Amino acid sequence: MNLNVTQNNLYLFLPSKVSWMADMLTADNEMSIVEAIKKIYSSTTYAKMENEESKLWHLGPVALYYDLINESEPHKSSCDFPNAETVETSEADNPTNS
Repeated sequence: MNLNVTQNNLYLFLPSKVSWMADMLTADNEMSIVEAIKKIYSSTTYAKMENEESKLWHLGPVALYYDLINESEPHKSSCDFPNAETVETSEADNPTNS
């Protein structure tokens, strides 16, 4: 049995993720489920998700939804983690500064 995800079988994962994303989109915005699905299928996030090489299909629906709603802000992505140099800590988090 072949358990590898390829471009030829990736389509099997996508409907479930789109369904979850559409539910979140309709819950957060005043739009119908049809409008939500159209928005998802026409999005850059979906275009990347349907490309196996992007590995975006690895992400869960919440992370994909975050990418979808932040498409207009290219510097934000669910795959971006804070840089250790930019993370600020409070004095309570760093007792050596007291």
